[in-house]
Amino acid sequence: MKRTHTIFILVSIVLPVLVALMGMWWQWQWRAELPDPIATHWDGSGVPNGFGSLTSSMVMTGVVGMGVPVLIGGSALAGARKAATPRGAFRLNAALAAGTGVFLTLLMTLSVGAQRGLADAQEMGGIGGVLGISFLVGIVVAVASIFLVPAGEVAAKTEQSARPIPAKKSERLMWSCRVAMNMVVQVLLSVVFLGAGLLALYVARSEDGMGAALFLALAIVVGIGAVFSVSRFTVIINQQGIHVRSVLGWPSYRIALKDVVGARADTINAPAEFGGWGYRINPGKRGVVLRNGEALRVSQAHGPELVITLDHAEEAASVLMALAGRENLAEKGA
Repeated sequence: MKRTHTIFILVSIVLPVLVALMGMWWQWQWRAELPDPIATHWDGSGVPNGFGSLTSSMVMTGVVGMGVPVLIGGSALAGARKAATPRGAFRLNAALAAGTGVFLTLLMTLSVGAQRGLADAQEMGGIGGVLGISFLVGIVVAVASIFLVPAGEVAAKTEQSARPIPAKKSERLMWSCRVAMNMVVQVLLSVVFLGAGLLALYVARSEDGMGAALFLALAIVVGIGAVFSVSRFTVIINQQGIHVRSVLGWPSYRIALKDVVGARADTINAPAEFGGWGYRINPGKRGVVLRNGEALRVSQAHGPELVITLDHAEEAASVLMALAGRENLAEKGA
């Protein structure tokens, strides 16, 4: 595992940081050949509509090119040190961190380099080619990262299922709760969508920008709906099994009692195990992970493990195991 962590750090953090430093260095080397100010933003038709100093471009390259991979890689690494690393989780996070960091650095550096020799940044054309090259290189780096980083090791499943809650056969058992995404995450998402809305208004005010603004507004509506559908869930455990359902009705996942083979409480780190938050689909695993911390793990005979972050996970597991035990006795009696 130590070797896996070392390679992960080199690929997901060290590599993009070095690329960002090189990008800043090259931008500085070009300073005598660049107009002042330089173009920093382009409209939908490829015309520069935002300008700034070379220093601001270098600072942004460093903040974004280094900050994004450090944030992604550091978060995944911190969670992995506290628990067994799920197979493939390191590869996914390494690809995301390295690919995104290299893409952003190249995009900003090449857009600056394309202005060498210009007397006025207004003469600068579109950056479609720069965007395409940066994206392709980022994809190549992401794919290479998947092959360079070993799959995470999986700890042996030695944990015992929860002890069934004591209850008479005639006693009806049911357990339910509502789970919601962390309020901080919801606020951050709200800020992102608010910023996107303001951007849509800005684009609409520009010449021939109404079409782009309408498209952006539609994307915002779809994005809000998608986020809302995976930010709040209801969990029900009863005679039919365990059912977790979004507040909008989808996504939804159900495991029948006859298929439950184990249930236990656990503590998880969502970025390390699932690569993020929300409704997650990983090989051999489904997750309704709206935060880090206490979670319920449910194993089934034929199907993926279900992981749900919720309070009182031990109690939920005990109720589910009691109901599953009744189901097994009923099937044997039949």
